[in-house]
Amino acid sequence: MKKFFLILAFILFFAVSVNAQMRVVTVKSGTSVFYYPELITAVYNAPEGSDIYIGGGVYEFTCNINKELHFYGVGCYPDSTIATGSTITIGNPRFIEGSDNSTISGINFTGHELRIIPVNGGNINNISITRCRIKRLSLETGVTNFKVSESIIDWIWDYWSSKVVFGCIIEKNIFINGYKALQGLDNAIIDHNIFLGYQPNGNLGGMFQSVTNSIFTNNIITSNVPRTELFSAGYGGNFNIIFKNNFVVIESFDPNYDFAEGQSNVSIDNQFYNDKTPADIFVKFENPDFDFGNDYHLKEPYNALTFSTDGTEIGIYGTQFPYKDGAVPVIPHYTTSEIGGELINGQLHINVTVEAQTK
Repeated sequence: MKKFFLILAFILFFAVSVNAQMRVVTVKSGTSVFYYPELITAVYNAPEGSDIYIGGGVYEFTCNINKELHFYGVGCYPDSTIATGSTITIGNPRFIEGSDNSTISGINFTGHELRIIPVNGGNINNISITRCRIKRLSLETGVTNFKVSESIIDWIWDYWSSKVVFGCIIEKNIFINGYKALQGLDNAIIDHNIFLGYQPNGNLGGMFQSVTNSIFTNNIITSNVPRTELFSAGYGGNFNIIFKNNFVVIESFDPNYDFAEGQSNVSIDNQFYNDKTPADIFVKFENPDFDFGNDYHLKEPYNALTFSTDGTEIGIYGTQFPYKDGAVPVIPHYTTSEIGGELINGQLHINVTVEAQTK
């Protein structure tokens, strides 16, 4: 019976999503399924631990989330959401105390920021974000064991620059901003990401600020501004950084001066190219800002670089489970649809293609 309700929820959720003129938010709690036209209403009414499936469309999302919830959008890449439209939210949602173990996938957050912020001096543990588009991801004191992967992010920062966001895993993301792409992290693992280092105003400030006791491995780091500093002394500096097996492509970059300011930072087995630009290493790179039309695979001979710590390709297409182009959510997802306009012999012609990426 439980399996039947789950299948029914998926069918109704995605069937409605195919019709771009209709919006629906489906809440599944155990064997119970509820439908709402607005995301905020669904959040307020969803029982603890519910799955919330958000169809294509634009949804207001300014509210506090104070319970464990699991959000599934239909995706943010335009070429993988042709049939449904992207799941887009406006506003600034806040995950606060009580939202431990929540997960978020397949949403384009177009508001100013997505906040994970304890408001009463408590803690928030084990929040996970995958395959989303986020402008600014704001964290604060008390956030621990946070993970973000396979997402497109302008920057991550600790809201008060106090270096107390503890134990983050940041893996296989594309970061856009070149100034303070990461800020205020302690005991973080930053692995197999691409940092585009885009600085529209030519700001030479540090790409990473107030990062301590953390490990950077297997990342591709670029910038449109020559001699961009990697680690800045701003906001207390960066200390005890292990910078290992990264691929740095920044014009005129000098590892002796532009690598790190701080104490006890170690550079091991990195490759620095100061005579190349991002356009030289990526298959297609026509816009220095993030662009869905760019192709962030490495050109030859750089795609043969296997000096990473795990023996796979440097950047987002490494690891045992590489970044998935299109970032299709893990739940079944309509990629194409053809719905007849009239009944023929009492039947309506429907032809759909469904795709899911489980890893």
